[in-house]
Amino acid sequence: MRTKRSHTKGIILFLMICFIVGYFGYRFIENREIKINNDEVLKVFQQDQHSHYFYSKLNEKDQDTYRRLYYAFVDFKTSIPLEEKKVEKVSKIFQNVLDDHPEIYYVNSEYQYIDGKQFMFIPKFDMKQDKVKTTNRAVAEKTKEVLKTASQQNDDVDKAKVLYDYIVETVEYKEHSELDQKMTSALLDQQSVCAGYARAYQYLLHQVNIPCAYITGDTIIETEDKPGYDGHAWNMLEVNGDYYYSDPTWGDADDEDMEHTCYGYFLMNSTDMLKIYQPDGAYEKTSSDDDLYFESVDSYMKSYDENIISHAIQLGLKNKTRIAEIKCANQAVYNRVKKNLESSYLGYRLLTKNGCWSDQSLYYCIDELRVIELYY
Repeated sequence: MRTKRSHTKGIILFLMICFIVGYFGYRFIENREIKINNDEVLKVFQQDQHSHYFYSKLNEKDQDTYRRLYYAFVDFKTSIPLEEKKVEKVSKIFQNVLDDHPEIYYVNSEYQYIDGKQFMFIPKFDMKQDKVKTTNRAVAEKTKEVLKTASQQNDDVDKAKVLYDYIVETVEYKEHSELDQKMTSALLDQQSVCAGYARAYQYLLHQVNIPCAYITGDTIIETEDKPGYDGHAWNMLEVNGDYYYSDPTWGDADDEDMEHTCYGYFLMNSTDMLKIYQPDGAYEKTSSDDDLYFESVDSYMKSYDENIISHAIQLGLKNKTRIAEIKCANQAVYNRVKKNLESSYLGYRLLTKNGCWSDQSLYYCIDELRVIELYY
């Protein structure tokens, strides 16, 4: 009995010590003023040469908060003092940092803070620093071949396509997988949701020096498997001096036996993007209404021309997908192509002419984008 009472007293004493240390430690942090080396913060921030779209949208004071948060995350600081004291503003800038930096996958979206003499931001790390280094090496090893291939392309459109194809072809859409909001779920586990698809694509584009932003919002069209006004994530790319939008999640078409890469969602202009999505925050307008990808493969129909469809069919035979994709420049051309597919056996005629008609041949239309796909 004496031993038990002694043991109980020891536990109580230990708990009291923990409480006292914790309480006075908290009061110490709350009341002392911590100095920060702004030159060091700036130096660390400038070492990252990738694009920082949301950072560019902030005023000078908010950029200072952004840089301090970034510094804390990459240097694994247990806390960082901020000049900004409004929690709502800090939370928004915190999200800006995460959205600009897919490689900071190890920082939890939740944080703590102490609002005392200074506002102290206390990050929560999902991984220890050694584990992050190991994971980064695994990502580098996994992606080195596709990044090498992308880097060898002649222009940014082809680089972006190589990486778009890679994400679509290697990642399986699967909800509730571990860390499915992080790029590592797509690049390492190869199972993710839209957030993982978009962050992984953003990360790869940054590696080949193509500016890319992670955009969130809602889808505004409703299909059988895509409900309207559903939360979603996609990407904004800066290519050839203009802004375009890609959605590798929806590009990963999985329609029964017709799994394929859909390029209707690759390098959309802002006009087409806004027909499908409603961004939550900042985005840029595309200055041109032309289509970068479909024009590059001669599958962009500005006026009705069946030779363009035949060309797309031949491309599908050459790349062995047996899928032809065309995009129409305006609604009148699109309506004519669609009408002829429905009532004039256009698909049958052209597929027969190109020697690839079968009883399983069919077509699919994406009305919002004026894109038509032939499967044969």
